[in-house]
Amino acid sequence: MSSNLILEFSKQIDINPNDVSLYYSRGSEKMKIKDYAGAIEDYNRAIEFDVVDAELYYNRGNCKYFLGDNDGANLDWRKANELGLAEAYRNLKGNFAYKTKQG
Repeated sequence: MSSNLILEFSKQIDINPNDVSLYYSRGSEKMKIKDYAGAIEDYNRAIEFDVVDAELYYNRGNCKYFLGDNDGANLDWRKANELGLAEAYRNLKGNFAYKTKQG
């Protein structure tokens, strides 16, 4: 199902290349199928249009985390937290505790 939605979002992006919600939605579908690098590309593009959407940073941070980029994830979660998304703080706190135990 996700691959069909990704294709549909891609078609819509061809028609409306400045629609942030389409990049967000396609990125979310890519996350579902664990295409984290592809999702990051979509979130990067969406952030170019909307630098104050905390969800974009939060989701991009999650993708970076799943790819093993803890520092990148922490930067994105910190930004999402600054923009008011409390859930991002929980990820930051949990990731810091994990790194402290491992490090």
